[in-house]
Amino acid sequence: CPNGRTLLYDIGSLGDGRRAARAVQALLRERGAGRIDALVLSHADADHYNGGIDLVAHTSIGAALFSQHCLNFEQEELPELFADLASHGTHLKMIQAGDELLLDPEVRMTVLHPSPQTKDREDNGNSVVLRIDYAGKSILLTGDLEKGGAASLIQQQISPIDLFLAPHHGGKSANTPVLAKWANPRHVFVSSGRD
Repeated sequence: CPNGRTLLYDIGSLGDGRRAARAVQALLRERGAGRIDALVLSHADADHYNGGIDLVAHTSIGAALFSQHCLNFEQEELPELFADLASHGTHLKMIQAGDELLLDPEVRMTVLHPSPQTKDREDNGNSVVLRIDYAGKSILLTGDLEKGGAASLIQQQISPIDLFLAPHHGGKSANTPVLAKWANPRHVFVSSGRD
């Protein structure tokens, strides 16, 4: 943010999560940032959080933000991550649609999904969707949102998005023409491997 506070949306990798943690730590050093003020965990899939344990061990994190659906402790390493966050003094907070993240008065960060009524059977449909607005531009972060969660999200009115994270690593089933028309993005980026 312009005031120097830092938000991280997910910390993981399809492979070794420590690679993701090292990449974030290197970027923080490069930018002279000593901590992460807010870590948003979009949902309980390992490739979105498996770098968290290594990150917590080496980086101060002010708050970890997640939806109630992220508390799926049957997922590998997720209980350990939450325990490590708590033991390092990280504030743990559940978020839901309508919440605003207050990191910088110049930047508006709004949680668009999930609502407390969202009960998609699969964790992807419960991904935290975060809209960030700053200086007349907008970013939409979608995690692995798909199916019922996407259908719920597009019921909301939204102005066009400048930078859109394609949900579920750009997979076709998650990135429907209806979602594209709803978001009307100027640019799309995909969190994926080279394939």
